[in-house]
Amino acid sequence: MSDFFTLPFFTQLVMSALGSIGFAMIYRVAGKYLPLAALGGVLTFAVYYTVEFFGLGVFAAATFSSAFSALFSEIFAKIKRAPVSIFLLPCSIPIVPGSGLYYTIANFIAKDFAAAWHYLGVTLGIGLGIACGIVVVPVLWHLIFGAITYLGKRKKKAE
Repeated sequence: MSDFFTLPFFTQLVMSALGSIGFAMIYRVAGKYLPLAALGGVLTFAVYYTVEFFGLGVFAAATFSSAFSALFSEIFAKIKRAPVSIFLLPCSIPIVPGSGLYYTIANFIAKDFAAAWHYLGVTLGIGLGIACGIVVVPVLWHLIFGAITYLGKRKKKAE
């Protein structure tokens, strides 16, 4: 467990916060939401790092971390009465596979096709995991709260 809390891990957490704040500023998120964007980015990366650390792979890490990001965004959008996207986009930035895209293209240019196809597969796996996590959570969120609302209206009507 001592390998988990390393200096690179804490450095990546700080960079996740800064990256999330930077992209939130690019997306013109109001200043009062920037701390939540940073917190969401840090926690999203922490979930990604934890899942990958325990050996579940990059697809699972991307899926769980993006699902967490979507859940975090839904909860704080409800609490702050704000759109979900102002939290979801900045919170998801730390798990975007930028290095995978870079290494894919760099290896294609260098004509190292075996490495290029490897990085392309990893990058697509992360992208698919992000998409799965971001799609599943809002669907479940709206199904659950829609059912609760429906049952509440039905109960009031019966009384």
